[in-house]
Amino acid sequence: MDQSTSLNLQSEDKNSTAVGCKNLSIECLDKWNVDGAKNKYRLFWEGNFCDSNTYDYGEVTSDTLMILVKKCANIFVELGLGVSGSVLLYLPNILQLPVAALAAIRIGASFIPYSAANEDIEDLKNVILKGNTNIIVTVDGFWRGKRLVRTKWILDEAVQQINMKIKHILVIRHTTPNDGVPPPPKETLGRRPYYAYKIEMQDGRDSWWANHFVNATNHEAATDNQSGIMKQPIWINESLSLQQLRSNDVYDHVNKLAKLVKSEGICFVASYSDASLSVIAALSVLFSGSQLLIAKKLIIPEKDLLALIDHPEYLRMWNTKFLENIIIIGSDRYIKTMATIFDVPCINLIC
Repeated sequence: MDQSTSLNLQSEDKNSTAVGCKNLSIECLDKWNVDGAKNKYRLFWEGNFCDSNTYDYGEVTSDTLMILVKKCANIFVELGLGVSGSVLLYLPNILQLPVAALAAIRIGASFIPYSAANEDIEDLKNVILKGNTNIIVTVDGFWRGKRLVRTKWILDEAVQQINMKIKHILVIRHTTPNDGVPPPPKETLGRRPYYAYKIEMQDGRDSWWANHFVNATNHEAATDNQSGIMKQPIWINESLSLQQLRSNDVYDHVNKLAKLVKSEGICFVASYSDASLSVIAALSVLFSGSQLLIAKKLIIPEKDLLALIDHPEYLRMWNTKFLENIIIIGSDRYIKTMATIFDVPCINLIC
């Protein structure tokens, strides 16, 4: 059972609506995608594997990010995502998570960010059922160190056990190899692609994420209808609840964090266990006009701090040379500890 808890993300006004709320996707993307900045890198991703010959990473420019989000928004519309139903983003921290979240926000659709770090099938079944899910975006699998998380297999098991038809499952090819690409002489645990890993695709339901983008248009899909809701799965006393944040609530939380993020450099969002907080943090960086990944500021949920405190060797994976301050989403319990480890100022924020 995932014991994740809410960090007070709910709106203080229980009767709040999205009337008058700006489209957050436009504020994060269009506002900054101007002449002279279109080729600026805005989104970076650090992979699981790095040796003397291979460095697994990704980077996306402002204009490319805009195109990807618009295409994804049009794909969602074409697949029937609208005011009814939700898209479940069952994903680890990869480039496609903020892309899919921004796409849903752009068309006023509801979405559920749910971390693929949670491998519990019962938990996933409950999220799918309670979320009124008709579209799921997921990955084939991903590496956690040298352990392979078989995300698509976990999802298949969950869907098979529930009495509910899922119309579409979009699978991001993250770990399995592309067809026709020969394997290396020797495979290495933790490195992509991994040829020993295979997944099953169900005809009529499952499709590869990339195939949709080939034919998708990038015409404008933004809407003034901001009735969409971000649903955050939380467990209280072993009971699942989907905490609902309306568009203006999400906008307010992103704006609140963005005021602390303002930076000319790159910001690193380190959230593994809570995809909702990952989305809030990532969007706050894009909202502020900063670049998303590593360097001057570290944004990290309180729950994910324990891994750094208990395993300081993880710090060697990151370039902390230019780190200026740390923002903890949560209580002030670990401020002194983190300030000592990194030797930089540390503050907390209850979103």
